[in-house]
Amino acid sequence: MCDSADEQCDVWDVTYPIARKTHKCEACPDPIEPGHRYARTASLYDGHWSHWKHCLRCSAIFKSIQEKNWEAGEIVAIDPGLDCGESWLDLFGEPPPAVA
Repeated sequence: MCDSADEQCDVWDVTYPIARKTHKCEACPDPIEPGHRYARTASLYDGHWSHWKHCLRCSAIFKSIQEKNWEAGEIVAIDPGLDCGESWLDLFGEPPPAVA
């Protein structure tokens, strides 16, 4: 989903801190409020670092997309904004509860 990739990134690190201030989710309009857990991702690919934050719901969607593609043996570059112009239903069928 999103874009094919020739190879995997050099570093992929996801942590789940508790917000001390309000953050913006990379993929949805809902704020990540202080006291709420969220996913913070750091990725190093081709010498370039990328960082983004997701609320737990969007993090579950992102992770589910990764798992579906890994199951299919595909390496993909998923847009952190989850705005690929594709739908879960069209690509994979009925979504799991974490995605629905």
